[in-house]
Amino acid sequence: MKGPSYKSKIKQKRGYGQGVEYIPWIKVGEFSGRGNSVRSLGLKHKREHHFHSNKEAEIFYIFDLSPEVEEIREQFPLLDYELARNIAEEMGISYPSTKNSDPHILTTDFFVIYKSGTQIAYTFKYLKELSDKPRKLELFELERRYWKRKGIEFKIITDKNLPSRKERLAYKDLHASCQNNNYELTYFQNVYAFLNQKAEHQNMECLNYLLRESDKFFAYSPGTSLRLIKILIARRLITTDLNILITDENKLLTNLKFNVDYATSISESDLAA
Repeated sequence: MKGPSYKSKIKQKRGYGQGVEYIPWIKVGEFSGRGNSVRSLGLKHKREHHFHSNKEAEIFYIFDLSPEVEEIREQFPLLDYELARNIAEEMGISYPSTKNSDPHILTTDFFVIYKSGTQIAYTFKYLKELSDKPRKLELFELERRYWKRKGIEFKIITDKNLPSRKERLAYKDLHASCQNNNYELTYFQNVYAFLNQKAEHQNMECLNYLLRESDKFFAYSPGTSLRLIKILIARRLITTDLNILITDENKLLTNLKFNVDYATSISESDLAA
């Protein structure tokens, strides 16, 4: 599918704006991805995010659940076209061209803004691309120099330094569990107190069994306590090894770390993105 022209994208203000108003330079359906293209609703700003592949979406889930991250802008354009072309000339490489007269705008996979004020541009690449495709290496270097000139740190994420597949799938599951969260605060406090009290008595039972018991004790619909604990883990109120599924029969209550002394100390802001 052919995407909008350069002028159309500029008119749409793609690559500009922040929060819910940000529009990625390239949307799903306008590119040939390295796998299944993905759309995902963000938790921090409630807008639809666009990704070239499942791997990019998995990286996004980790960023979106991080309490240190303020905003993620995907498919972020290197809009200073003249600077990008000048860097290519300095490097002695050809700058990518289009079939028409439109400028070719390079993009960075993620432009991440941290709550500390730090800004980092990230690009995801398969390690094989870094060793087998010299042209791609040239463009990565161009990208790095571009951001250096802009005073922005640039990092490459590869498939080899990602968390394990189980952990990535766990982040995806936690992210999905946080969508459309309409539970009252007391629901979270009840489940947290129920499990924390059991843990204080050195309870060695299977976590999944205790979550079913929690549903019965509080007269919740089946599966409610499971979803609540996923949100509590997503919000770092409880921490655990994400390589072991919450529903795994080998996942014990003792595998959890409770990070709040009293359930009543949990507030609405603790559960926010």
